[in-house]
Amino acid sequence: MSQSQKEPTQPDAVALQKILHKLGYPDLLEKLGENISGSELNTLLLTLMAQRAAQSSPPMLLQQYQHSRFAMPSQLPLVAFSEFELSLQKIIHAFGFQDIILSPVAPLGSCSVVGTVHQNKILSAIRGMEVMADITNAMALEICRRKQTREWVPATDKDTLRLFTTHRHLRTPPIQNAKFSPHFAILGCVVSGRDQGDCQFETFVILEQLKLYKALLADHLHLSIKVKLYLREGYSALSLLQERIAKVLEELNTSVPVEWLKPDTENAYYQGIQFKIMVVTNDQTWEVADGGFVDWSQKLLQNKKERMLISGLGTELLYKILFSTE
Repeated sequence: MSQSQKEPTQPDAVALQKILHKLGYPDLLEKLGENISGSELNTLLLTLMAQRAAQSSPPMLLQQYQHSRFAMPSQLPLVAFSEFELSLQKIIHAFGFQDIILSPVAPLGSCSVVGTVHQNKILSAIRGMEVMADITNAMALEICRRKQTREWVPATDKDTLRLFTTHRHLRTPPIQNAKFSPHFAILGCVVSGRDQGDCQFETFVILEQLKLYKALLADHLHLSIKVKLYLREGYSALSLLQERIAKVLEELNTSVPVEWLKPDTENAYYQGIQFKIMVVTNDQTWEVADGGFVDWSQKLLQNKKERMLISGLGTELLYKILFSTE
């Protein structure tokens, strides 16, 4: 699921220089970056974090917890929300997706190295890790691992590897909308395959995705939905792709409104086609899901024949829309 392309506020360069001069090492960052290995940096940071933790106290810890927007718990009812998520999981599982339980962390750079997300939007950690900020990136890594190690081998060129999961994301930008929070639940899926020619992979998987979201939102939750499609750069046969997808979507358009739109902003996150799923409830329209084609497997496996589609559904937002009393 894409993250906003607007770059987050950068650390104040003047403030950073003041800190470095206060320490007496104005070139400290350069020395750390150039002269020590990753494992040596981990040792340094682990020692520093242990010292900082040792300086804390139980009252200080409680105060820190009370003022941390990242640490405070969700206000959702656990049992009711878990049952809601499970009902959605069963539907996507019936579509032939393999379920997977991901780690709470991912390798450092999981979102910024293959995608266009700035690392400052991610809660970076030590030991070369980051707190999970996008499950589609993590599933893409797992898919490429299985392909590279031949743990998964397609029987034919048309076989696809399909994973889904639900998880909590944590992102660092400030939150403006009361229905959003720094950590939130997402249902995501990734489909990986190979170029089959004539946009066959692309047309099949995007139609399947839209049928999936129709099953989840319209059929299961009885919501009014509509689909917005955007053309994105980075795809060599873009006109052919649009033509092929428009043709197969005639099957869907009889029951779900589908609208092609000119993108009003640049977006390097998706290539070729991006879709957004909107729900209309109580005279309000909400964007609850988005997805599209990405080149992550091409980059990770260094193979231009690789194809991948990702999507994500904001399950926590959807639950709040349906059941919130605010």
